[in-house]
Amino acid sequence: MKKTIKILLCVAVLFTVTTVGLSQTGVQITISPSPTLHSVMGGGQYCAGQPGVSVSLSNSEGNISYQLVRNGMNTGLPVTNVIGGINFGIQIIPGIYTVVATDVNTGCSIQMSNSANVTMNPIPSITMSASGPVVFCGSGTVTLSANVAGGGCTYQWKHNGTAILGANLNQYVANQTGMFTVVATNGSGCSNTHDTMVTVNQLPQQFNVSGSSATFCQGSAGVTINQNGSQNNTSYQLVLNGFSQGGPVGGNNSALAWANQANAGIYTVVATDNLTGCTNVMNGSAVVAMDPLPSAASAIVGVMSLCQGATSTFTTNTITNATSYVWSVPTGATIISGQGTNMIQVNFTGASSGNIGVSGQNACGSGQSSTIPITINLAPTLIVTATSTDICTGASTNLTANGTGASFNWTGVGITQTITISPIITTTYTVTVTGNNSCTATDNITINVHALPIVSLTLAQDNFCTDVNSAVISGGLPVGGSYIGSCVLGSNTVYPPVSGTGTYIVTYTYTNNWGCGSSATDNLTINPLPTVMFTNITGQIFVNTPAFSLSGFVSPSGGTFTGTGMTGSMFDPAVAGAGSYMITYTYTHPITGCSASQIQYINIGAVGINEIAAATKNITLYPNPTHSQLNLSNINTREIKSIRITNIIGEVVSTTEVITENMQLNVSNLVPATYLIQFINADGMSASKYFMKTE
Repeated sequence: MKKTIKILLCVAVLFTVTTVGLSQTGVQITISPSPTLHSVMGGGQYCAGQPGVSVSLSNSEGNISYQLVRNGMNTGLPVTNVIGGINFGIQIIPGIYTVVATDVNTGCSIQMSNSANVTMNPIPSITMSASGPVVFCGSGTVTLSANVAGGGCTYQWKHNGTAILGANLNQYVANQTGMFTVVATNGSGCSNTHDTMVTVNQLPQQFNVSGSSATFCQGSAGVTINQNGSQNNTSYQLVLNGFSQGGPVGGNNSALAWANQANAGIYTVVATDNLTGCTNVMNGSAVVAMDPLPSAASAIVGVMSLCQGATSTFTTNTITNATSYVWSVPTGATIISGQGTNMIQVNFTGASSGNIGVSGQNACGSGQSSTIPITINLAPTLIVTATSTDICTGASTNLTANGTGASFNWTGVGITQTITISPIITTTYTVTVTGNNSCTATDNITINVHALPIVSLTLAQDNFCTDVNSAVISGGLPVGGSYIGSCVLGSNTVYPPVSGTGTYIVTYTYTNNWGCGSSATDNLTINPLPTVMFTNITGQIFVNTPAFSLSGFVSPSGGTFTGTGMTGSMFDPAVAGAGSYMITYTYTHPITGCSASQIQYINIGAVGINEIAAATKNITLYPNPTHSQLNLSNINTREIKSIRITNIIGEVVSTTEVITENMQLNVSNLVPATYLIQFINADGMSASKYFMKTE
C-alpha cells in the first residue's frame, strides 16, 4: 500500500530540492518562506528621570506579527498587520531590545536584524552647604558649596535663572539677594539642579557726623554732635569712646543733633535698622577736646637798652595750655617776626622807650601777662645818595653816606663818607655809620648796571643804482637808531645821483632808554646804469612781412622787448598791423640789478603788391585741423616760389619749395598747436593762412 508523508519547512534562504524516486511511500514537502528581515533601530542612553529612548523597526509587512523582546523576554503586545516602519515607543527599562517576526498564517518566525541597547544613566545627587547664614546684612558674603557623590561633574551657577559668567566651580560666593541655582553635569551628560535662596539686607544709609566745635572751654555747656540726615524705622545711638551716651534716637528722615556734650573724646553714631537688625556706623566722627585757660607768663629774656633802629630778640618760657602768645612793644617799635610764638624779633626804628609784654592765649581766653622795661638810644641819621643809580657798563658813579654818623664803613668797599665805584653788574652797596653813643645806622643803595645794547647792521638794501633819486635805508637792530656816513643825509636817507658810484661805509648807532649806546657798520654800494644800444631797423616792412627777431639790433643781449607786435624777441608785423610802433628794449645788469632802456620805431606798411594776394586767394588747405597730412591746392606756381611754416611765436618750423599746383605736406612731426603757413614770392613778399595741428 502506498503511504504519503507531509513535511512543513520554513526557510529564509535560497535552497535546492532534489527529487529521489520512491517506490512505496510518497513524501510531500511544503516550504514556506520566513518573514522578511528588517533592522531594529533606536535605543541609546538617557538620564534618569527623563522619558527614555524609542525603539523601532525599519519596515514591516502585513500578516506578520512583530514582538518586541527585552533581554530575551517579550515586552508589550505584538504588532500585526502594519505595513511600513514600526515605532515600539519610548523604552525606559535598560536592556537589549530585539524583535521577532512571526507569519500569522504559516507560524514561521525569525528574529529581525540588529538590536537596540537601552541604557539609563544616573543623574548627579547634589547636597548643598553654606559657609554661613544665607540671610545677612550689607556687604557680607556666603559661600555656597555643591557636593556631588563621586565627583566628576562640571558646574554652572545661575542667579535668578541667568547663568553667571565664569561661575563654573562647585563653590560660589554670593553677595546679593536672589535664587542661586547650581547645575551639576556628570560625565554621561546628565544634569541635576539645586536651589538656594540668599537674602542680603541693606545696611542703614550712612550720614555724616560732625561736631559744632572741636574744642570747648572747661566749665562751658560743651558742643553739639550733628548728623546731616536720618531714616525712618532706624535707631541712632550716640557713642563716646566706645560707650553709648543716653538712649537711641529714632530717625525721622531729617538731620539729628545731640546737644550739650561736655565730655572730651571721640563721638560716633551707630544706626540700627529696626526691621532687620542690620547696623552701620555713620561716616566720620567728632573729636572733641576740653581746653583749659593758659598759665601765667614767665619772665621775658632780652636786651633792655637798645639803639633806635636796632633789631633784637625777646623770649619767654613755654606757657602751659597756651595756643598763641600775644606780645606788646613800645610805641614806634615793630614786631618783624614771631608774633603768636614765645620768641619775637623787634625792630626799634622810630621807637620810644617803653615796656615789652607777653601773655598766653587760647580759645578760652588769656592768661596773666609778664613785662620788662626797654630804654631806646637815638641812632645816627643816615641817607645814602648816588650821583646816578643807573649807569652803563664801564661807567662809574659816586656814593655818599649823608647824616650824623661819626665813622663810615662801606661793606668791602671803603671807609670814607663818599666812595667812587664802577660795578660791572647791578650791585647793592651797604654802609654802616656809627654815632658818638655807639649806636649805628645801616642803609644801602642799588646801582643798576645796564648793558650796552647789542647792535647789528645788515642793510635791507645795500645796492642802489644811480637812477634812484633817494631811498630810505634800514636794517639796523634794534630799530630806532640813526645812520651816518658820507652817502647818508639826515638820519636814514641816501641820494645815489648826488653821492655817485662807489662803495660807502654806513654806521648805525642805537641808544637805549638808559642812554647806553653801541654802533655797527655795513657797506653800501651805488652802481652805474648799464650802457644799452638799440640800432635802427632798416628796410621796408609790411604787414605780411614774416615775423623776425630783433636780437641782432641790440646790445648787450639778454634783455627784454616790449611793444605792440612783440613776442619775446620776435616782432610780427601781421600782429602789429600797419602803422608806426615804438619798441622798447630793457637790459638789467645780472650782478648790480641796474637797468637801462633804449627805444626804436618800426614803420609797417600795408601789403604793397596785389599780385601776392591774388596768387594766394584761391589756395585751399584741407583737412584743417589735420593730424598728419596737409593738402594744398590751387597754388599759383608762377608767383609762389616757397612755403614757410612758423609757430605762434614766429619760429620757423618748416620750409618747402613750390613745385606743383597741388601739394601735400607731412606735418605729423609737429606738436599739436596753431601754425601760420606763409606763401612767399620771388621778391620775399608773403601772404599767410592758418591751420591747426591735432593729436
